[in-house]
Amino acid sequence: MNKITNHSIQITNNRQYTNHNQWMFWPLCIVYCLFIGICLLEFPTFAADKPLVSVVKGNNIDASVRKAIELIGGMSGRVKKWDRVIIKVSLDEANPSGSGQVTNVEVVRAIVRMAKDAGARRIIVADGSLKTNTWKAFEAAGYNKMAREEGVILKDLDADYIWRAWLPEGENKYKKYSVATTVLNCEVFINVPVIKIEDETSPSLSTKNLLGIMCDKWAKKRLPKGGKLDELIVDMNLIRQSDLVVIDGTDHGNMIIAGDNPVSVDSVVLRMLKIDPGKIGYIKLAENKGLGKSSPSEIEVKSENL
Repeated sequence: MNKITNHSIQITNNRQYTNHNQWMFWPLCIVYCLFIGICLLEFPTFAADKPLVSVVKGNNIDASVRKAIELIGGMSGRVKKWDRVIIKVSLDEANPSGSGQVTNVEVVRAIVRMAKDAGARRIIVADGSLKTNTWKAFEAAGYNKMAREEGVILKDLDADYIWRAWLPEGENKYKKYSVATTVLNCEVFINVPVIKIEDETSPSLSTKNLLGIMCDKWAKKRLPKGGKLDELIVDMNLIRQSDLVVIDGTDHGNMIIAGDNPVSVDSVVLRMLKIDPGKIGYIKLAENKGLGKSSPSEIEVKSENL
């Protein structure tokens, strides 16, 4: 009788212990799920192994820009309240918006409004023109008017404070660059070039757009060629990596292309233009340096027509 009683007690205790474990299991599951959910909201690419690139075609620039950014996770996941935001445009020449030679001001206006809606406290639209006076380029493309209307700041990076960047070059050797301090002194750096294919061996897209962050007008007027130029382009991307890329393709089929990685975004655009990214020196070098992926099998593309 005693054995049976003792055995019954043992069974009862085991059952109580099991119930206790079950009681702990479900709250832990809920906490874990909440953690994953927060990560997905805060970091849109957290769940994706592949870089995400969006391609949107439409006649309404504002709607296309908003949809392109929405398809890759939205602006609120990148810009937080009180963030300082730099929008690096491409204004190599004093041409009007819509010419296909400079970043269309309406593309930038749409990005500015999205950043303000996300809570940005200061937005600077910046460039250091390679071929002309930056302020002339701002005026010709309609940026002065847009800045007044939207309450943003325009910045000539050629007149900025200089930050000396040193990158390793072999054993006990370093490359020295003069970079605009403004592009480093921000929480969010948005890279907004225009598609320019004047030279199919070195097309101007988002990776190459970062040549404009150099605070050295003399060096810009004497850019190297070939492999040395590819190295310079990649070095600028090592110094200041982009948090968001939005490419103005309004002169190429009313396209807006967006993503987080310049190498991946540029590769998608190049293939759309029938150019092999593998033949572009700075794309290959950037990929070798770990700055992004160019293979179509390693990039996820979302497309939409408006």
